[in-house]
Amino acid sequence: MQLVDNGALTAILLFGGPLAFVLGLVLLVLYKRTLGRNMRGVAAVARFGDPDNDARRKPLSPLTYRIEDLGGRQAVAPSVALSSDATFRSAAIYSAAALVFGIVATCLLFALSHTQFLPLRTACVIWIYAWPIVLTLNLLWSSDRRRQLAVVAYYASVIALFCLWSALSDSRPSTVATITFPAFANPILLWALYAAPSLFLLLFLNRTVRAVGPVLLIFGSLVFLGWHIATVALGTSVGMQAATWVFASTEIGAGILWFGVIGVGLVIGAVFGWLVVGRVAKAYSARRFSEQMLIVDSIWFLQALLLCSSLSFEVGYWGVAGLLPFAAYKIVTVLGLRAFSTKLDRQPVRL
Repeated sequence: MQLVDNGALTAILLFGGPLAFVLGLVLLVLYKRTLGRNMRGVAAVARFGDPDNDARRKPLSPLTYRIEDLGGRQAVAPSVALSSDATFRSAAIYSAAALVFGIVATCLLFALSHTQFLPLRTACVIWIYAWPIVLTLNLLWSSDRRRQLAVVAYYASVIALFCLWSALSDSRPSTVATITFPAFANPILLWALYAAPSLFLLLFLNRTVRAVGPVLLIFGSLVFLGWHIATVALGTSVGMQAATWVFASTEIGAGILWFGVIGVGLVIGAVFGWLVVGRVAKAYSARRFSEQMLIVDSIWFLQALLLCSSLSFEVGYWGVAGLLPFAAYKIVTVLGLRAFSTKLDRQPVRL
């Protein structure tokens, strides 16, 4: 039995996601209650008088105004344009990284599964694996609904072009279970196969749990990873011999042993997850990355894990090669953002 076989990684993420969402809601409720209690305590301590009825004192010096002519300084406006263009340049860097991710992921998938590199199929799968750019750009432009809708419309329009290309080419109809779909639906089916499982990330991109969602997703996934490793270990020859010895030496039944192994796996996963989350928190406190960078990287790392799950069906443990697209994505974003930051004027802008 393999750790990544039968869609194990996908199942771990899909189980860890709801757990992380519930934990996020609980933490936010506790945080609000604690914050409110502390604020009420401070207000009670500081209530020593009525500042509105205190005697007014004459200021030491009169308030003066200095009016400057801004007519000749309108040329400073490019600084405002630069601040607005920063989002477009960041979007361009993330888009380039998404394209690199899609290319590397597609090459790995086709090479390891011995799939032929046909033009339509290759272009479509590259675009599908790059689809988290929609979530990334919508997060980058979270305050601009028009840009968000434009991003979704642009991505969907390219899928529609692929559907048209498939309809006009010699593509064959696809059969799923007993249902036959026409040829023009092939790109949509591919998207549902490779991209749709990561849609549950939308749970963590809402404003309610966005601040803690990615970290809790890591914790929840590691908890269920411990569960999965424990069950895999029980199914090995060594695990079965240990179970046989337990049955012969004690009166423990199979059900109790099964739940005991699951409990041990969950505890080990929770301890490991807590250590990992602690490291992430320390790195965030040291300002090695921002909140937005953590969320964006979590999106792409999840897509890489789903690729690992797909590759595991073909090459077993070598499915871990699915992390290479994420490494390529990080290289592009780090180099691109670093080159972009050096061009910014770091001098403070005077009022």
